[in-house]
Amino acid sequence: MPLSQDEQNKYRDLYIKTAKEYVAQLHEDLKQLASGNETSDLIASIHRGAHSLRGQSDMMGYTSIKELTSFLEKIFDAKKISKMPFSEEVLRTFEKSVKAMDECIASIETTGKESDIEQVIEDLQKYSKLVDYKSI
Repeated sequence: MPLSQDEQNKYRDLYIKTAKEYVAQLHEDLKQLASGNETSDLIASIHRGAHSLRGQSDMMGYTSIKELTSFLEKIFDAKKISKMPFSEEVLRTFEKSVKAMDECIASIETTGKESDIEQVIEDLQKYSKLVDYKSI
């Protein structure tokens, strides 16, 4: 359940600070993944970062970031189990996802509102061949 508007205002700066840290770590982890340095620890780190940012975004009522990170979390959860390979297109879409999260957080910081990142979510869905990410 999202926080009240007063609580969101109270915790917005803390959210922005920690969200930026998670996005920076996701960026570094995904860069390593794209370079072929795939380890179970790296996959777990990406999953954990997406999971943590999803939870914080959900509590703050930021639904776009929550949806995007939820989808990333599910992809990397599946990756831990099935070891499904990632195509170059998916790796590029992961990078777009991190950039979209960064832009969305910057928008929250400056305007108090999220930017539209629905296209990135749709791209992740398309390229990863997961049909309905909301029900996985």
